[in-house]
Amino acid sequence: MSLLDDVSIVVTPNGYKAGELYAVIPVPTEGSEEIATPDFSSSTGWSFTNSGGSNGWIINAGRAICDASATTPYRNLNSTFSLVNGKSYRLIIDILQSSDNMKIVIGGTTLAETLPTGTNLNYEYFIPEAAHSGGGFTIYAGSSDLQEIDNVSVKEYTSADMDVTRATAATRVDEDGLVNYAEILGGEEVTNGDFATDLSGWTGQAGRGSYAWDNGKAKITNDDTSGYPNLSQSVTTVSGKVYKVNATVEIGTATLTEVRAYSGGVLGSQQLNTDGTIDFTFTAIGTSFTLHLYLFEAGNTGNYCFFDNISVKEVTRDNVPRIDYTGGGCPHILAEPQRTNQFVQSNNFNTSWTQTSVDVATDVITSPISGELADSVTATTATAQHRVLQTPASTGIGTFTMYIKQGELSRICIHFLGTNKAVGFDCSDNTTFAATGIASYPTRYAISDFGNGWSKLEMYDVGSTTRVDIYIANPTVGGNNAVWTGDGTSKIYFAAAQFELGSYATSYIPTSGSTVTRNQDIFTRDGIGSLINSTEGVLFIEMAALSDDLTFRVMSISDGTNNNTIKVGYRNNTNAIYVEVRSSSVGQVFWIYTATDITDFHKIAVKYKVNDFSLWIDGTNVLNDTNGNTPIGLSKLSFDRGDSFTSLFAKVKQLQVYDTALTDTQLAALTS
Repeated sequence: MSLLDDVSIVVTPNGYKAGELYAVIPVPTEGSEEIATPDFSSSTGWSFTNSGGSNGWIINAGRAICDASATTPYRNLNSTFSLVNGKSYRLIIDILQSSDNMKIVIGGTTLAETLPTGTNLNYEYFIPEAAHSGGGFTIYAGSSDLQEIDNVSVKEYTSADMDVTRATAATRVDEDGLVNYAEILGGEEVTNGDFATDLSGWTGQAGRGSYAWDNGKAKITNDDTSGYPNLSQSVTTVSGKVYKVNATVEIGTATLTEVRAYSGGVLGSQQLNTDGTIDFTFTAIGTSFTLHLYLFEAGNTGNYCFFDNISVKEVTRDNVPRIDYTGGGCPHILAEPQRTNQFVQSNNFNTSWTQTSVDVATDVITSPISGELADSVTATTATAQHRVLQTPASTGIGTFTMYIKQGELSRICIHFLGTNKAVGFDCSDNTTFAATGIASYPTRYAISDFGNGWSKLEMYDVGSTTRVDIYIANPTVGGNNAVWTGDGTSKIYFAAAQFELGSYATSYIPTSGSTVTRNQDIFTRDGIGSLINSTEGVLFIEMAALSDDLTFRVMSISDGTNNNTIKVGYRNNTNAIYVEVRSSSVGQVFWIYTATDITDFHKIAVKYKVNDFSLWIDGTNVLNDTNGNTPIGLSKLSFDRGDSFTSLFAKVKQLQVYDTALTDTQLAALTS
């Protein structure tokens, strides 16, 4: 018998959208339509609660309309069906017109979600089991503005897709080995961005240059000394939305190119002085902006450059689950705690960093951070210490990470002021060396190959740091305080510095003028009691801890509380894998298994059945218990213990729930 015959939930690093991580099994299903007359072809199944006489909801011409003339409205459009407690639903409404947020009320309780404003909107909302306790379904129009809707559909929805909440952007390592934002891109907003046959849709600024189509590219030639020649296009936007701009540049004979988003001021831009790709984002401040493709030099008549593959797309980063490829191979789901990059400038070492006897050139080389360029740092001809330094916005026990690349120089030393800890790194061979005159090393430190000539530096639990100094070490002697004479040309490359308060490093948080906080990743799915057998089953997860930091971090199947739960994770013992089963608030099973290293991936399965519990790890049955009851009312899957406490921070390759207690042979195969 195949294991898939018994599995009811399978979650892997697979498909996703903003706010949702798709499960592989089961395929989402919808029940029958609950609304008696969803298209308002009649008033059957609907009733009204209106104030102000006749002012309020009416059904007319196949739509529901709320009169705009009521001045003190209490206007409810009521359905005759009731939602059932413990079930989830999919709501769809065609909003034909609304200038004020309508609300959904279930059983007298208003949902936190409000309907959007606008015209001709197809609105879809998942109503989770936790958002309601059952009762009548009502659409409430709480203002005097006109509301007009059609095609209201409510269907019971069964799925193990996990809700993802973070409400901030976050980075991950993508399949190309670059640090990149997890994001969802919208449709193309640019017309003729590939210049397939001509320059249609683009306007060249007269008197500054000449503009020609050249084999599927736009060629800009400088003919004037008074300004920068450019091609431009007006692009439609939604105010407050974030947009990503991409372009391919061939420098030709020009010295500098730029792509700029402009709307009464520069919203975003990036320059290149070599062939390459431009990639930046900006936040729209109106309904349109102008995209400019510049040959960014005046004079030099006859110089030219080429642009191609111009793209502008709306980008969504909040709540997008992170599928991370760190280390290559199969990806994993990344779940991290809230952290703040305490450096106000993470990637521009010429701003907010104090320089001593160095010259910093910004944006000169391709970075390991997608969409960013890296800086070069050159030791001047002074006989001195050569360094850059920055004071974190908040100081304390923290962790430092950054990326370096060998130029003519390869050795640096990181010194943490306030703790007198330091360590030297050599990116020519990814080795470390002792720093001169320093009392101690950080608790843990490492240098590793990140690809494309870049090395990643990590220093964990560096103590109560008040300042971070990055020294270019003497090419032959090393040491953080070594005074030596530079040649004014030899350089090394820096990218993506981060100082965060915490005992281990998390993903990169870009900053550009102020600190930035990435919120905690929260993964949950409730209302799935039909997919979890409370009488018997197996909970299986393949995961690795982010650190052995001696804290409780668990995931669970539960009833939404810590009273009935099966939880698996880590606890405040060194390298401890932890399992607990609770039924009606009473502990039934409590196991601690010491692994060699919990930061390695382990396959963990917990079998549960009355008086028959077992724990399997990496193909071996390690613990058993023949006395205990199973939890009651299991209906939630979450990266916490069931009640939002002791959240799991880990890398997860797969998660499965079985609705039967598997045999020992099956459990050995599952965890091997």
